[in-house]
Amino acid sequence: MIDRTAPHFALPNAPEPDSNAGLLAALSVAANGAPISSADLEAVRQAAISEGRSLLSVLLDRGLVAEEAAARALALTQKLSLAGPNAEPVRLPPDLRINPAFLEAHEAFVSALTAETLTLVCADPQAEGLRAGLNLIWPHAILIEVAPRGQVREALRTFGRTQGGSTGAGSGDASRADNAEGARVDAPAVRYVNDLVGQAARLGASDIHIQPLRRGARVRARVDGVLQDLAPIEESLAVAVLARIKVMAGLDIAERRLPQDGRFSLRVEGETYDVRTACVPSADGESITLRLLRDSPRAVSLDEIGLNASQTAILTRALAQPQGLILATGPTGSGKTTTLAAAVGRINDPSRKIVSIEDPVEYRIDGVTQIPVRANIGLSFAAALRSVLRSDPDIIVVGELRDAETAQIACNAALTGHLVLATLHTVSAAGAALRLLDLGVEPGVARSVLRLVIDQRLLRRLVPEAEQADMAPAEIEAESFRGRIGAFELLEFDDTLGDLISRRAPVSEIEQAARRKGVPSLYADARAKIAAGLTTKAEVVRVLGPDDDAEIHARDD
Repeated sequence: MIDRTAPHFALPNAPEPDSNAGLLAALSVAANGAPISSADLEAVRQAAISEGRSLLSVLLDRGLVAEEAAARALALTQKLSLAGPNAEPVRLPPDLRINPAFLEAHEAFVSALTAETLTLVCADPQAEGLRAGLNLIWPHAILIEVAPRGQVREALRTFGRTQGGSTGAGSGDASRADNAEGARVDAPAVRYVNDLVGQAARLGASDIHIQPLRRGARVRARVDGVLQDLAPIEESLAVAVLARIKVMAGLDIAERRLPQDGRFSLRVEGETYDVRTACVPSADGESITLRLLRDSPRAVSLDEIGLNASQTAILTRALAQPQGLILATGPTGSGKTTTLAAAVGRINDPSRKIVSIEDPVEYRIDGVTQIPVRANIGLSFAAALRSVLRSDPDIIVVGELRDAETAQIACNAALTGHLVLATLHTVSAAGAALRLLDLGVEPGVARSVLRLVIDQRLLRRLVPEAEQADMAPAEIEAESFRGRIGAFELLEFDDTLGDLISRRAPVSEIEQAARRKGVPSLYADARAKIAAGLTTKAEVVRVLGPDDDAEIHARDD
């Protein structure tokens, strides 16, 4: 049995986290003096930050360094040993509880094990989560040896074929029972997770919700903003599915008391999905939410999101301004990011430098420098925004004004010659200005910079009658909606509304002033979409609630 009474041990020969400069220099020499171009290096750095991976793993994936050269450079710069060419995995005792999928995901294996020392062979000692994960399981010394990636992968494959399992896996029912708490991820769980993501992707779901029950788990997918049940997870498979997801997302499988966030990528029917994972403890177990993002979704245009001609003209006019602040508001999932992406597409041209700060980057837009927020390494919205202002941008896109520092920096940028586009969580267009004041923006600054607020919600779109003609009656009843369309209120801020901001007028007074100026409300736009046959009265009430003037209830679908 393993002695777990020894004190917790940090890796004695682990590399320093900030050793990329020396590593790159060594790689340059090892690769016959051919340096990596600055353009390639910058692309690699951005990919490493965006994907949460080490610099080396991205360099290897892109073929910019040779595997053997990388192993030699790691050994040289980080004072690690090179593994011998015949190094192979050893079978581990079941009570050690090292997850084989965890090691394989990090391209590593245990080549030797004594009572006091574990020898680990890996291609990338800086792989995210590798050291932290092992320290949670093994309390004694860990010696790291480096090997070329191909050698590590071949050793893992050979071990699986010749010894009937993956690294660290036992065999037979006893091993599975020993690892029932999640240390082992069996093939049925692997298949289930892959199939679940595939099913959700085919449905066009934005999220998957796995809710633990006393027996098994309930599974639902959010399609067009509405949750619908999928087949539940059987009790016998629930623990293994949870473990599989946590391993894929790089989460600590032993931690069940605290919330955890992670991510993984999965290829479904030829398309890659970035899956954001949130794990939250509950009374019956851990609840998991998976957010599905296409790796390269097509950014929509302003003409596709549901703006009418008048609204498009208002937004286009605001986007033509050389400076100021444009806000997209609404609750989570109301399409704010899509609207900003469409707006950026309208003004994206070679004469202007556009930089965006996002969490996450949902739409890849050619010609725009897109920076993903990485809070775990200190790259917050505010930190990224401060850095961006030093790079001479013309237009700045901020994924969310979520704290006082970010809001104040963004407004100051809009005051000093930049056009700033951002999202803000509010329940109305009129409430956006007061929300800025709540975040510490001075009333005079808010009045000076605020140009336009776009308040929006997403409504399920009716299937056109021409398409319903080819559908069976049951299909029309069950699938009468397909996709979503936005309902909008666009509020331009002029001197009249600016005066209200300056004296912190209540939201109701700002809304009344907007109506006197002839600004159509969110409900007015929704009613127009009902009249056009794009959605239904019931759908508008579901999303927006009852209309204050009750007009919507007097209309038929």
